[in-house]
Amino acid sequence: MVRPSRRTVLKGIGIAGAAGLIGSNVMAATPADEGTGWPVSRGTDARTGYTQGSGPGPYAAPSWSPGDDLSGDPTEVTVADGTAYIGTVVYYDYGDSSGEVAAYDATGEGVRWIRNDDSIGAVDGPVTVADGRVLVSTSPAVAYTAGDSQDETPPNGGLMALDAETGDTLWVNKDVGTNDAALVRDGTVYLGPVAVDLETGDEQWRVAIDDDVAVESQALGADSIYVATSETVAEISLDGTVQWKADAPDGINATSLATDGDHLYLTEDSYPRSDTVWALSPDDGSVVWETQVAADFADSEPNHLSAPAVADGTVYVASEDSTAPPDNDYQNDDDERVGALHALSAETGEEQWQFTTAAQLMSTPAVTDNTVYVGGTYPTEDAVKYERDAGYFEHGSTYVGTVYARPAIYALNRADGSEQWSYGIDETASDTYVNTTTVADGHLYVQVMEPELPPYGYIGGVYVLESSESEPGPTHTLVDDTPYKEEEPVRAVITSDPENAEELDFDSGATVTLSGGDSSSPTGEIVSYEWDIDADGEFEKSGESIEVELDYCGILEMTLRVTDDSDRTQTTSISLSTV
Repeated sequence: MVRPSRRTVLKGIGIAGAAGLIGSNVMAATPADEGTGWPVSRGTDARTGYTQGSGPGPYAAPSWSPGDDLSGDPTEVTVADGTAYIGTVVYYDYGDSSGEVAAYDATGEGVRWIRNDDSIGAVDGPVTVADGRVLVSTSPAVAYTAGDSQDETPPNGGLMALDAETGDTLWVNKDVGTNDAALVRDGTVYLGPVAVDLETGDEQWRVAIDDDVAVESQALGADSIYVATSETVAEISLDGTVQWKADAPDGINATSLATDGDHLYLTEDSYPRSDTVWALSPDDGSVVWETQVAADFADSEPNHLSAPAVADGTVYVASEDSTAPPDNDYQNDDDERVGALHALSAETGEEQWQFTTAAQLMSTPAVTDNTVYVGGTYPTEDAVKYERDAGYFEHGSTYVGTVYARPAIYALNRADGSEQWSYGIDETASDTYVNTTTVADGHLYVQVMEPELPPYGYIGGVYVLESSESEPGPTHTLVDDTPYKEEEPVRAVITSDPENAEELDFDSGATVTLSGGDSSSPTGEIVSYEWDIDADGEFEKSGESIEVELDYCGILEMTLRVTDDSDRTQTTSISLSTV
């Protein structure tokens, strides 16, 4: 289906204007090679999540998957020169782990090479491809026995360079590594505060940022590398000179970083700051703007916030609401937690548009010239048909987080956030979700994660989608993903003449007029008024207003039942007293 966003191009930017921006040349110069491949995590060395390549459309269909050829927890897919590269961590019982790096023909023609020998440690992050080399940051494959680390550390770990065509090891530097992607510029590999030679692996320089604090994220600018730790944001010139250091804004743990040349963009994905996007000055790290994002629902409080993607003066982030559902039900007392994709002005942080869905959106957006791709989890028609036929199916969001949910992908129009297509991957394990997407040469490479025992990792997979002219069948069509909102109930209201009759004492034989005219329905109109005037459970009178003769002594409860044109009912009562 194609559904417009809930808020289309807000705060002074019309749809036509936004479309004009995308087609114009007003984009800030991004210090990165924005080619048609995806050779580094989040697309470019500036970490913008933007590519000039194209993805599937007008619909998506399965292309290929590594399947059983891929073991363990996969990294984000990188694509260069027609080859897709994937690293993994392979988990065993009690946390034993090793690593694997594999190269596949990007269109599914088969495996080109796989490295899973003892020299490959657990792959710490996405691999980077540059100048015929595959850069792999690994940690030693440590085995655990009854919770205790083994005495002897295996002889692997560090930064490796593999031949992109053969997988052969070209060099290993065991003194460097990164949890983030290695970045390459002009023959130098940058790993936060360390630089090594791409040809030899020899260290070129090393600077101190924070003692014993790891770099969480990094991005290359025109002449500098910007790094973020849990405490600090810093600029380092490409010759190894620290230009400035600044405290992370509001003490955040800056787990993601991107730059478009004009600003640095930061998000944090941890409570309680998983709702804010910051733009910093690249000159000194000072805050230019900060924006709190939330789905366009009452009491929405994001629990997850993706890394930012940046293109053509717009910052894209995905959020997912955190409110804990009562009684393991996905609906809350007031509103359902929802997923949302937010498009913010890169200059001011103001929200331009927002796309909301009942699906959980977990991935960092991937952006092309016309489309934004974002993924998460949501059930398909085929996955819940038996429950629906049995009468248990209420709304698709009820099945998020169960075995019925599927990794889900949305392709949205960049101009206004309207949906171009959606697709559910036929994955049967519970709690699977899309973690990253890669766009290259008309294909979408989807990294799927699945929480799984053994307890120290995930088991996931990679699925590749291609263009299709046909809408997907029920196996891949998402069920109704319009965000569910608990409907306001019908309101039954009793007024009286005299006023406030429930607070008065009447003489026996007095007459009181009761009216239900102030009752209301949030979706229609009241069509029936019924009155139980003697508290016997039977409704003896009908009509919007009635007169009641108080021919008794004591207190008697009278009940009004109203019904709206959708056959929804509500009751309320009033107690009248006689002396």
